[in-house]
Amino acid sequence: MSNVRVIFTSTLSSSRLMARLALQYATTGNTITTVDHQYGTGAALQAARDGLGDVVFGHSRVDEFIFKGENFAKLRKWVCYNYFILVGPASSSPLGANLKDSLAAIDAAPTGSLFFVSRGSDGRAGTWIREQQIWSKLGLAFPHNVVSATENGATSTLQDTLNRVLGSQQAYTLTDLGSWYYFLANVADASNLKILTPGDSTDAFASNQYAVMPVNDPATTQACFATGAAVDTGAANDFITWLTSTAGQNVINTYGTELNATKPGFVANAAPNNEVFPGDKCLIREIR
Repeated sequence: MSNVRVIFTSTLSSSRLMARLALQYATTGNTITTVDHQYGTGAALQAARDGLGDVVFGHSRVDEFIFKGENFAKLRKWVCYNYFILVGPASSSPLGANLKDSLAAIDAAPTGSLFFVSRGSDGRAGTWIREQQIWSKLGLAFPHNVVSATENGATSTLQDTLNRVLGSQQAYTLTDLGSWYYFLANVADASNLKILTPGDSTDAFASNQYAVMPVNDPATTQACFATGAAVDTGAANDFITWLTSTAGQNVINTYGTELNATKPGFVANAAPNNEVFPGDKCLIREIR
């Protein structure tokens, strides 16, 4: 039996998916030590570089490919996906047909009439990276009416947005379906917010893929790990084998439909989508 140290992102914490996975993995006789500090994907990958975990989750493909390019991992396996959404005042009409059009409307609004609450760049969160991708597509290096959340993390950003709405501001934020469903069901007054974009494959910027990587053994790979770092590759492989098996994938699908049966909070999609990273740095530049 093994104990695996798992580093994961804020959205897997705020949605409580990681807690469910840990609970179910324990029924196999193995255990998980969760390394959770409300990491963004970039910060989670840095924690892995510092030797704090055996396995790391992320939802930013570019950052994960760079992580491999630095020899910290050999393999990236798909685990599950959900969708990014815009949430805002329950009294609000949709600002646009999709995320891109909605953020464009916020930028174009008179100063102080609408607010976009950003996840913030701290830790290069996958949600913040998606914000930047949308702003970049709109050609906006310095978008208008953007404020940063007062604290790090998906739940904190939703709470900041809710507080603004309760204070009579027209505030909006980007989040993922899993985090939103858990927040809506468990936070007082959360019904003062609602989803304002499709949250499905019709929205070009909505797809949110989660992946897992076993961290390379510092003793056998040329990577700049923190001094004294040690990785249990056996425990990592045991966990990933279970996670991507029918049993592990069923846990994800069951929890996803518990969050919302109509539009699940998470959908498992491990097999056969296993990506061996390219060694070509030109490709890494392309996916930026």
